[in-house]
Amino acid sequence: MIDRVKLCTDRLLLRPFQTGDVADAMEYRDDREFVRYLSHIPQPFTKQHAKEFVEQNMSEAWDISPTFAVVFSGKLIGTVNLQVSRETRW
Repeated sequence: MIDRVKLCTDRLLLRPFQTGDVADAMEYRDDREFVRYLSHIPQPFTKQHAKEFVEQNMSEAWDISPTFAVVFSGKLIGTVNLQVSRETRW
């Protein structure tokens, strides 16, 4: 099993999703400007959608699909998803 990691810069924190991310996820994913070109995100984006989104990101297999919560000033503002190829990874 691979440990989930946090990545920090002076301005941003990339970390695994946490159960407490539901309210922030609901807020930014319910913003019409944010989802303008993201037709896969339902609108309105409800609390139930946010719970399912956070749960899904918490359950992703970190060794093949690490998913980071993007945090700015203590608030979740986005997501970074990576795909790790089993064939080419060291």
